[in-house]
Amino acid sequence: MATTRNGKHLSKEKANAICRLVEKGLPYTTAAQKLGIAPHTVCGWRKDGTKIINSGAAPSNPREKLLVYFCEQINAALASYMERHLENIEKGAQVDPRHSEWLLTKTFPDIYGDRSTLNLETKNPMKDTINKFLGDLADVPDGDE
Repeated sequence: MATTRNGKHLSKEKANAICRLVEKGLPYTTAAQKLGIAPHTVCGWRKDGTKIINSGAAPSNPREKLLVYFCEQINAALASYMERHLENIEKGAQVDPRHSEWLLTKTFPDIYGDRSTLNLETKNPMKDTINKFLGDLADVPDGDE
């Protein structure tokens, strides 16, 4: 199946077929591959469509309209996939709050992230002061060793 980056061979049927697979959870490049379309081709379609959308200008020809349609449909499929799984997590959280905890750690890692992975080797002014004051005595084992 010959395809080009400029969207020449993109069709609504191909866009819809890719989006159906994306909605099930496949990355759009994998969905395209499954349909015989090269990953770099769909990346180009998405890049070109995104440029048109971000320009704020209306698509000026059928090809541009198709590229914009493709981007909008991919985004809608991704949103649908995420929404469905967020609903599943919320349902699970009614039975076990760890579902909510997990979601919060992934959504807001700076606030709810795993505190056990903190880097304890960072600068500690108090430790530096004690080491300066005590010198070599600060490195004396505390008797457990």
